[in-house]
Amino acid sequence: MTFDASQDAWTARIEVDGRIVYEEDYAFDVDAALGREVALLKNGWGAERNFPELDLAGVCRRVAERLGILLRTDSWHQWAASVGLSSDEFLRLVGAKRAGGAVPSAGTQVSQAQVLEQLIQEKGISRGAAIAALEEFICTTARKHYGEERRLEARYEPEKGVVELFQPMVIVRQIADEAEALHQIPIDEARKHGLEVDVGEEIVFQVFYREEDRATARAQDLSWGRLLNLRTDGNFIEPLTPDGLREGILKHLGDAQGKR
Repeated sequence: MTFDASQDAWTARIEVDGRIVYEEDYAFDVDAALGREVALLKNGWGAERNFPELDLAGVCRRVAERLGILLRTDSWHQWAASVGLSSDEFLRLVGAKRAGGAVPSAGTQVSQAQVLEQLIQEKGISRGAAIAALEEFICTTARKHYGEERRLEARYEPEKGVVELFQPMVIVRQIADEAEALHQIPIDEARKHGLEVDVGEEIVFQVFYREEDRATARAQDLSWGRLLNLRTDGNFIEPLTPDGLREGILKHLGDAQGKR
């Protein structure tokens, strides 16, 4: 395993007969070691092991523990595929299952898209107005959680069926007013982090506020947490219930329409 300081990432790599057969980037060294170990055991490649005392099921259970949520999010789907495991195989190895034996998926989470569609049909709300209200609700909830003074923007992504959250930051020569520190990045700091920017430019970072995005939030924190003065891994917004989403959308209908 190697650490790439420019990417703030650990690379797990397996070579067989001088050929790279597996290579993945991870936010933490232990996750890289576990991913490499599963790939080795799953594919029967001969290489030095990191956890020789564990079998494939034991390593997968350790991965589930590292996720910290024991398969309550969708991030494990992508991880399993990257090491050559099907969803069913990974579930079997860790001894986890859902009611009825169903494999966890996005459908097991509270779906913003489903609540949105139900309200549009039940209340006769225009799609544009309902989406704007959902965006306003998520943005307001995020500000309450991460700080009212933080500038946040929300945008509904229909293909994903979820509101994504963003934080715009302005590049400045230096921060002259501490009240603006949450919205500005000194150009020297930006360039230290590999950003090719000039004074006056605005750059936008995604804020991963949902527990489902834990793996991505971790990587984001490592790369940009210091610049944003924000860490979201383990600091997610409380999961929203269907009733909470409905109430939030209806409450913000007027506010959203007034801003359009």
